[in-house]
Amino acid sequence: MGVWTEYALLSAALLPLVAAMGCLFRSDARWVLAVAPFCAVPALVVALLPVGLEQVGVPWLFMGAQIGLDRTGRLFLLAAASVWLAAAIFAQSQGIGGQRAHRFFGCFYAAMAGNFLLIVAADAVTFLTGFALMSYAGYGLVVHRFDDEAIRAAKVYLILVVLAEVLLFAGAVLAWGIAGGWELSVLQDALSTAGPAATVAIAFLLCGFGIKAAMVPLHVWLPLAHPAAPVPASAVLSAAMIKAGLLGWIRFLPFGYQDLQWLGWWTFVAGIVAALAGVMIGVVQSRPKTILAYSSISQMGYMTILLALSALTPELYPAISVAVLVYVVHHAVAKGALFLSVSVVREAPRRWWSKLLEGIGLVVPALALAGAPLTTGAVAKAELKHIPDTGEGALPALFDPVLIVGAVATTVLMVRFLWVVWPRSRRREPISNIARLVWFALATAVVWAPWVIPWQYLRRATVATLEPAAIWSALWPLVVGVMLSIVFVRRHHLLSGRLEDAIPAGDLLLPVTTLLQEGRATLRFGIRVAQSALDMAVGATRRRIAEYRRFLFILEIVEARLRRQAWDWVWIIVVGAGLLTALIL
Repeated sequence: MGVWTEYALLSAALLPLVAAMGCLFRSDARWVLAVAPFCAVPALVVALLPVGLEQVGVPWLFMGAQIGLDRTGRLFLLAAASVWLAAAIFAQSQGIGGQRAHRFFGCFYAAMAGNFLLIVAADAVTFLTGFALMSYAGYGLVVHRFDDEAIRAAKVYLILVVLAEVLLFAGAVLAWGIAGGWELSVLQDALSTAGPAATVAIAFLLCGFGIKAAMVPLHVWLPLAHPAAPVPASAVLSAAMIKAGLLGWIRFLPFGYQDLQWLGWWTFVAGIVAALAGVMIGVVQSRPKTILAYSSISQMGYMTILLALSALTPELYPAISVAVLVYVVHHAVAKGALFLSVSVVREAPRRWWSKLLEGIGLVVPALALAGAPLTTGAVAKAELKHIPDTGEGALPALFDPVLIVGAVATTVLMVRFLWVVWPRSRRREPISNIARLVWFALATAVVWAPWVIPWQYLRRATVATLEPAAIWSALWPLVVGVMLSIVFVRRHHLLSGRLEDAIPAGDLLLPVTTLLQEGRATLRFGIRVAQSALDMAVGATRRRIAEYRRFLFILEIVEARLRRQAWDWVWIIVVGAGLLTALIL
């Protein structure tokens, strides 16, 4: 079984890596497109296998890598592989890159390999290697168009990626120094011990993975990267790659080990701000992918709140971990379908049944993201609402109101997205019927996936949401959100022109860049003033030196003349002295 586990897990990660290496040769663009869907198939098959894949060692890989697939890894791999497969089919159908397809798909395959590798990793070296491969390859997905917008977004992305890698390296080395080993379970156990080194390591790991997880205020790369990247790349950035930060928190940080008040309250506040501010900023955007980017920031805020509750009440971590996994599957499927829909709806369908299917594919995942009944969103929200009840008053009282307000606000945001993205004109978009079918299957998976995924808990939780009380609990925030949206549409056309794009994408990046520009201008002015003062001082010094040199020159002339006429002056003095003596006598 060990050899079978090794081959199965490594095939999931190494097949995309082999395809990425093949793109370096640029031999033929056709095979680069042809192999795209097949690279994600092994990972999807491994995630759906009914047998367990225990942790095994791979001595020849890295520093003796440890790989395995537990329940957490299996559901993360299932969600990621599904989105990567759909995005690969779309990228193949659209022929992204044209003659330069090897550039895009080389980065696409490398990011896929890194994503799959970190999911199956059981030691820190393997995990961080896959994380770095995925993160740096993502730069090629963002900068693909090479226009001003893409270059700016890629610069911001790369700066934060480098910062994340530095923080993760420092945190992992500190954790290794405490634990004396690289296995993730050993590191978690070591970081659960109180001490300055453990606290610093946790802070580094929290911020490093928080950049990828779009944790406020480290989220600024996400709303810039999505509009710049092609649609399939945006889908995997938000639905799959962003979850790597969340998985890093779960694998490294000691949730469930001990009460970490500072970690819990800090992440709780950051999660609430992300959940609410992401919606408020997203609703004033005018570009569909930017709206979805802020929606991802908001949804990741809820997952951050869950982990904050785990830090505040460790005894609840088993129940919270289940809620996190449900939310991961739900968000990956819904958000992947919504991003791919941006390409699908660029050409308005001509036939009524095509319009109907397209409308269903647009509305169903949007409803699921808002927590509509009979969808994965209802299951995820129900799990979130039940967690605080088991804390016996120990958890923050703001949690339940935040979920209610968040459900209403997410509904408004999804209505805003549908208003912006709904097809109104015919624009050609080369998408095959197979790609459209895959998109429709992914979009409706928010309804049928809980009954198909081989996880009994998810199925039981889905059955529980069919009760009348659960349906009403999920339905009324949706109704309130739709009513608010209708009011905005009727009176202000959803948003007035003055509010639309009032907050630019990147939000906090604007004051930071403005402050940096003002600081750079102030620094340049200070340098110019200092340089002018220095020039004046140097000029004055030079003038004094010139005057001193002229004085020395005069002295040298006098001295030279005195030297040449020295004996003449002696005779003059002697004769004068003699004459004076004669006169006196």
